[in-house]
Amino acid sequence: MSRNVHVYFSEMRNESRIFKIADTLHRHEFFDEIYILGRVAFDLPPIEKLNERTTIFRLDAPFLSLLRKASGLRSLLWYFAAIIKVINLRPQILSLHSVSFLPLGMLVKLCRPRTQIIYETHELETETNGASQMKKMLRRHVEALGMRFVAHTIAVSPSICDWYATRYRTEEVSLVMNCPPFFEKRKSDYLRNHFDLSADKTVFLYQGIMRPGRGIEGLVAALEKLPEEAVLVLLGYGDDFDEWYERSLTSPRLFVHPAVPFEKVLEVTSSADCGISFMEDTCLSHRFALPNKLFEFIQARIPVIVSPTIDQSTLVSKAEVGLVCDGFDEAAIRRACEEFMLGMSGDLEANLDRAAQVYSWQSQEENLLKAYARFG
Repeated sequence: MSRNVHVYFSEMRNESRIFKIADTLHRHEFFDEIYILGRVAFDLPPIEKLNERTTIFRLDAPFLSLLRKASGLRSLLWYFAAIIKVINLRPQILSLHSVSFLPLGMLVKLCRPRTQIIYETHELETETNGASQMKKMLRRHVEALGMRFVAHTIAVSPSICDWYATRYRTEEVSLVMNCPPFFEKRKSDYLRNHFDLSADKTVFLYQGIMRPGRGIEGLVAALEKLPEEAVLVLLGYGDDFDEWYERSLTSPRLFVHPAVPFEKVLEVTSSADCGISFMEDTCLSHRFALPNKLFEFIQARIPVIVSPTIDQSTLVSKAEVGLVCDGFDEAAIRRACEEFMLGMSGDLEANLDRAAQVYSWQSQEENLLKAYARFG
């Protein structure tokens, strides 16, 4: 009985990348059983069957319901529960989706040496935005030790792949970009209808997590200096959601919408005129990022404006699907938005159609399957 276990400290509501990976492995019959370990959610079932091969376990731990405010202790209890669960499941391949689970992998590897560990990093884990120097140093030590137990690493951008290959002197690194499934082109009026926006408005869309480092402050400041036809929609979630929602109540051109289910994202995205994927150059993880929202904009067939970070700017320039800001400040964002509103040269529609084929999940599956086939 072949088993694959994925581990990530999440309630497993909208973990689209993990769900896509599990679905691909299921459809290609790589494993008899696939398990996804997340954390307890009081409005979701503790055991959820996604299909005949794939099951989510939302793990509880003793007294977890009494420890809602003691996040550190909750995490520690959950971690021990996850270790016990993985050892009992006896997987052939253990897929770890964060640097924080590499110690778990080491323990499992010591108990079950035949288990192969795949490190499914979602970003450059040791160089993230906002992390303290102490936290970065700890992550670097954990990752350096844990990589000795990792059989293969899967990364989400070319620069991150190169970084891991160089840093750890390994060829066991694969690129699997976080693209959504191919989306048949269709235009929606969702945002215009939801916010009662007239046809003459140019709708710029930011979607994703709302927190510092994503250029939202600059976007909103730039909006005030754009022609009156320009409006900005912030779609997503995060610690800053309430703050931006409150600010939108006093601005006739700023609108805030909560995150939508994964299956509705592209329908909503396609109702905008231009998508903005901006990462401030605050860390290597941002500099090398290829966020999934960039690919969602492409699948929705809307042009994009991106920050001049390495991988985003390279992709957008090569595919000719939008504009790259000439800097990271408010003025650079404003100039790019103004250029878009004046009209862009080239055959954007054809370029977006072509890019939607190239940057779809179906195009990424081959690399994913090759990575897992090494240990089949």
